[in-house]
Amino acid sequence: MKLIKKLLFFLLFSFITISSYAQSGEKHLIINNITYDEVNTGLKEFALQNDFFIEKIDRKEGFIQLKKKYIPKGIFTQHFRMTINFLVSDLGAERQRIDIQIYLVNLEHTVQLGYQEEEIGMPDRKKYYDEFKLILEAFFDMKRSN
Repeated sequence: MKLIKKLLFFLLFSFITISSYAQSGEKHLIINNITYDEVNTGLKEFALQNDFFIEKIDRKEGFIQLKKKYIPKGIFTQHFRMTINFLVSDLGAERQRIDIQIYLVNLEHTVQLGYQEEEIGMPDRKKYYDEFKLILEAFFDMKRSN
């Protein structure tokens, strides 16, 4: 498990500059040589391996919703909750399209109230999508090679 996480982060940082220019701004990912069912199963495995909470799954519609709370170490770090929607579409000939939606909520820690939520919404910055797509590509590449 730790090896997979280390490999994913290594791949992310190794290829981030190359892929961000090639795919920058797109909120979807095309995966070749994999079936619709393999993508759905793979997304579920990805969620479990990376400690995401699986909120909803509708395999027939190709919809998966994940949530994760990020609380980095440190005093002046920003805490937030991320909700990610995946919509898988079969393009035929073992080509799948994964549409990605990311929704952020800022969690401000207060002594009296615990966490106060401030909705950020869907981020305009493309880097969230580009980084997430790189991690997903690496995950599915590893699945296909096994």
